[in-house]
Amino acid sequence: MGFSLQKLSFQHSNGLQALKQVSLAASAGECIAIIGPSGSGKTTLLNILATALKPSSGTIEVLGSKPWALPKAALKNLRSKIGLVHQSPPIPPRQRVITAILAGRLGKWPLWKSILSLIYPVDIQGPQSCLERLDLADKLFDRCDCLSGGQLQRVGVARAMYQEPQLILADEPVSAMDPVLSDLTINVLIEEAQSAMQP
Repeated sequence: MGFSLQKLSFQHSNGLQALKQVSLAASAGECIAIIGPSGSGKTTLLNILATALKPSSGTIEVLGSKPWALPKAALKNLRSKIGLVHQSPPIPPRQRVITAILAGRLGKWPLWKSILSLIYPVDIQGPQSCLERLDLADKLFDRCDCLSGGQLQRVGVARAMYQEPQLILADEPVSAMDPVLSDLTINVLIEEAQSAMQP
């Protein structure tokens, strides 16, 4: 399973055409880089693949499902299988790193466990393991507003890893990192994408 877009277009409410007649497909384990200037629609495309935006026209299939034909519960379940890494992770500044990473499982956990994770970490080893792979294990209990931009981006990557998604989407995830950390992070994301296809 992967995704498939056929003649997909998206027009913003102000009339701006962000995407026009885009066709693209990827199989499980496949890695694709989308390159283009600022404003060319890259983020819009990723948000459509993450089912955060509904296309204006065309067809989309993600992980074997047509998102906008699903009932709400099934759409929520599909979204829990998609990990989106933002260029600027939407993480509350005063939140601790471990809590930010645990949030990756909120779409899969029952309500009581989600609430408990905000009060006391329900898992320590899992987030720590993700951070170790990203050379950030010493920041597990730090506050996110004490981190640099590159560190915060790695926390966003760790959160997506902890989510254990079947599809990983990354929107300029290493823009604030130096070349060494960029290479490390990209390699970890590739490993995650390839492992998602394993039984």
